[in-house]
Amino acid sequence: MDLEKGKYVVSSDLHGLMTRWSRTSSFSLPHDSFFWAMAKDLESVLAGYYQEKLEIVSEIELRSGLNSLAKKSKNPIVSLDRAYVDKETPNLVYFLDVTRAVDENLEDIGLFPRPGSPSLDQQLKTISYGNGPITLLDDVVFSGKGIVGLALEFERRGRPVKQVIIGVGVSEGIDKLKALGIETACVREYESVIDEVCERDYYAGVPMSGRTVLSSNGQTGSAPYFKPFGDPGKWASIPTDRIPDFSKFCLTQSHVLWAAIEKISQSSISTQALPRRIFGIQENVSIVRILKEHIDNHAQLI
Repeated sequence: MDLEKGKYVVSSDLHGLMTRWSRTSSFSLPHDSFFWAMAKDLESVLAGYYQEKLEIVSEIELRSGLNSLAKKSKNPIVSLDRAYVDKETPNLVYFLDVTRAVDENLEDIGLFPRPGSPSLDQQLKTISYGNGPITLLDDVVFSGKGIVGLALEFERRGRPVKQVIIGVGVSEGIDKLKALGIETACVREYESVIDEVCERDYYAGVPMSGRTVLSSNGQTGSAPYFKPFGDPGKWASIPTDRIPDFSKFCLTQSHVLWAAIEKISQSSISTQALPRRIFGIQENVSIVRILKEHIDNHAQLI
């Protein structure tokens, strides 16, 4: 396989995640064309930084590709991904709800359960009650540190991982899995990347966006990949001199998204009603109002 090198890869997932959220909430979404326009705006901004190195991987490709690979699995599948697969995915038996977490200083502290999910140990115990080998499925494997750690833990619990199905895979992580004798199957595979970022991480409050923040005083929330909430340089490889403008763009995009949803739903959306609560925002007020305040004050906040 002739693998591509040095791309800046973005996995599209915003539309699908918001659509799924709206089905179980009291809020309505704008037309599909609204999300298409939002995606094109983001692509235009990122292309200004990375030109021809920017590569957008569509939701349709990832969803259909992962489902096709899942159908071929010889083992029951445990999925770490909820963006592109669901309970109808062939051979899927469990979801493992984990996410990358950081402390209040935005320093990486490893994998933790998603908010509202049982502890990682309890989830692993439940999955390990069965017998025989399993397949893991994830949307992205980059460095491979997290997925390798999980594979070793399943092995210790008597459920060896024989295969990992991946949406976007990078050789660094894939090679670590292969070194353990684990087969891999990717929808997209890259020899190296500048970075790989999920579209949802550029938006505040949307399902599964950003990294989970676990503070020392017990507060939790999400940190999307822009200021003043997250670290766009470290987490999304945004050039240092572009971080202020990029963060204002993401704040504005988030504001436009939630303002459109409030308008079509004819209802205010509070910060506590968001599918992904934002760390550092304690007020139970309109998310549109809070984002507008951050936009107006972004120079001081960055």
